[in-house]
Amino acid sequence: INENLRKNFIRLLQSTAVSPILLIKKPNNGVRIYIDYYNINNIILKIYYPLLLIKETFDTIYRIKILLNSI
Repeated sequence: INENLRKNFIRLLQSTAVSPILLIKKPNNGVRIYIDYYNINNIILKIYYPLLLIKETFDTIYRIKILLNSI
């Protein structure tokens, strides 16, 4: 890591939204990228209500459209 820092291939960041990225060697000699989102998940604003299903949303829009056309 120190060598790559010296060559400016990588750099240190001081952001609170930084996630470490690791390259893990796979059994078949390939490389897997691993991103640790743990720190980002701790600072994200949590949404505590479920999102509507798309079908329910379209049904609501359709009913509103019919209601507005009848006025």
